[in-house]
Amino acid sequence: MHMLAMSGHQYLKLYGDIILAITNIILNVVLIPLWGPLGAAIATAASIAGINIVRVLQVKYVLHVYPYSFRYLKVLLCGVISALSGYFVQYLLKDNFYIISMLISTSIMIIVYFFDFLLFCDG
Repeated sequence: MHMLAMSGHQYLKLYGDIILAITNIILNVVLIPLWGPLGAAIATAASIAGINIVRVLQVKYVLHVYPYSFRYLKVLLCGVISALSGYFVQYLLKDNFYIISMLISTSIMIIVYFFDFLLFCDG
């Protein structure tokens, strides 16, 4: 997070970036031979997710600031419900033409996300 660099703790961010690079290289070496491009994507996603969790903890314990609140869980919950509904519709329409089933599942995901967001929104 840039909060570390702006508060005089730029070396924590630097060390995190070095750890991110090393972790990404190691995971790529392990996962690319197994899964090819998918392994590279998983390695990169895992590295970035891991360093972001470390950075949130660093901001919390070094600066005594927690950059997130439970209000973010509402948006995350809307996204999870929307993704699950799209996956379910895609599963039901798997035997149909791919483009049509993708359009239908995407439309349903957008509608579900919109109504979930309205349902969970505080106003």
